[in-house]
Amino acid sequence: MAFETSYENLLAELFDLDIDTTKTDVPIGAILAQRICVEKPLNSHHWLRGVPVNLIPDRDRLLLYQMEQQARTQAEIFTRQIADELLNIFDDLFAEILVDDTSGWLFRLKQPAQITTSSINEVSGKNIENFLPAGDQASQWIAVFNEIQMILHAADSADYGFNALWFEGVGSLPGIRSIRRTGSIGNENLFRAVSECSQAKLYDESSDVRGWTDGLERLIVSDMNILQAVNEQSEESLQQSLQTANVQFSQMLSLLDEGCLSQINVYPLNGSRFSIGKAGLLDLLKRRKELSELFEKTKS
Repeated sequence: MAFETSYENLLAELFDLDIDTTKTDVPIGAILAQRICVEKPLNSHHWLRGVPVNLIPDRDRLLLYQMEQQARTQAEIFTRQIADELLNIFDDLFAEILVDDTSGWLFRLKQPAQITTSSINEVSGKNIENFLPAGDQASQWIAVFNEIQMILHAADSADYGFNALWFEGVGSLPGIRSIRRTGSIGNENLFRAVSECSQAKLYDESSDVRGWTDGLERLIVSDMNILQAVNEQSEESLQQSLQTANVQFSQMLSLLDEGCLSQINVYPLNGSRFSIGKAGLLDLLKRRKELSELFEKTKS
């Protein structure tokens, strides 16, 4: 999958986060920490996310593959022990390490890290050479990345489904450019965390969608299952995810037809964005186009 923009940058744009994504990371670590901490972190705290991954040698390259969710759950005790060890070894860098099944490893930094990173979804399945941290402190953090990999190797972490931690999403909590009456529907962890950070109205599955949309100016709907299926290189999962996406898309078209929505904007990560207003809805329904077909059309 070729990315025109990262998933994280797209979320920052859609939820009006006050971030210049051309110069800094979307602070995934801080946003996720805000969601899972019992005592909310200070806005000034700087965080970095570490994602458990597998680095596979391929001739003179190192290819990165994501760790399966099931393996993350099974490795819970081991990862907590390793996190405590890393906290002792890197006590000059890390003030706290949180480990969560869905959020990954969240490192609270003692000082801001002068680096930019590449998100896991951009790197998955690729050679890591061109995606390592960049910036004034890049060499220091690449050294930390390598040292953690050696620590994990010595602890036989491969037995638990991973052999490295990929750094991404450094920074502190962002501001919000404008709080509009925005609703969000999505089950992916980061999507929900960004929704909460931006003070959007999260959909409760027990609510009726039509009544829930009353008073909203914008509705953002996300389903990351397609991207996950691509990353896992699973044809079966991909087909199932496309079917689910088509059902969701049909539901949104019904809301558009009933006047609950004024326009649908679709943002596939390949950059081929398009909009559907009520005027074009009848033609769309006549042609019975599915969401996946519309994506293909915009690529050509």
